[in-house]
Amino acid sequence: MGFSGGGSNILKAHRHDGTVVQDGGSLDFNNITQSQSSAGDVFYSDGVHLQQLAYPGAPAGETLTAAAASTAPSWAAGGGSGFQADGFDSGDKASLSVSGMTGRDITHIFYQVEPSTISTTAYPRMRVNGISTGTYDCCLMNQYVTGATDLEWNQTATGYFLGHEDGHNSEYQYIGDIYLYKGIGTHESTGNFMTLRGLTYRNDSSQMSYIIYGGGYQTDDSAITDISFTMSSGNISGKIQVNSMNYQ
Repeated sequence: MGFSGGGSNILKAHRHDGTVVQDGGSLDFNNITQSQSSAGDVFYSDGVHLQQLAYPGAPAGETLTAAAASTAPSWAAGGGSGFQADGFDSGDKASLSVSGMTGRDITHIFYQVEPSTISTTAYPRMRVNGISTGTYDCCLMNQYVTGATDLEWNQTATGYFLGHEDGHNSEYQYIGDIYLYKGIGTHESTGNFMTLRGLTYRNDSSQMSYIIYGGGYQTDDSAITDISFTMSSGNISGKIQVNSMNYQ
């Protein structure tokens, strides 16, 4: 029997409206209504009819977007318009780490760390992609509240060093952020290499801050997939946040 209610075999215009008596109730989109669609497809209106937007065949972090001057949604490459959160870690342990990133071009790292044990002389350092061999080149420019500055190089180390204890037995806290760039700068023997620039602040009575810069430990075709923080001795305590984006 058709929807005419009079025995006709002609399907008349109709709708499902749960507020109308004997209208069939609400249309159930969850597992009941079928269509010629594939997993992940998105439906939208063109102003007259429903249209179907296929899910990306090889998902690569795309985002659903409203492109300029468009009249319908579309998929666009993710990561180009701003930083994306890659991960967060916190606690009191051997290392604070964020891993499994897709390897975008610019990585922005925030940290607030300190030695796990009070009265321990130790300074924080950052490792990339789990490399713990002596291949990191890093420089600190120390800036005291008095305005005095000096340079300290840390070459062929086991991680970018982010500060030091100056021989004092204190549990200093280090707060800062670092930009790690892919393929910026050129070395005469290795070609392009990753570089970093950042600022760390040591929370103690002398209120010392450091400008951090360095690089030269791996070529620019190596994706950044792992960031970890350790102390020069003992466990590390604190938290880190890693974000990243691509060059536009």
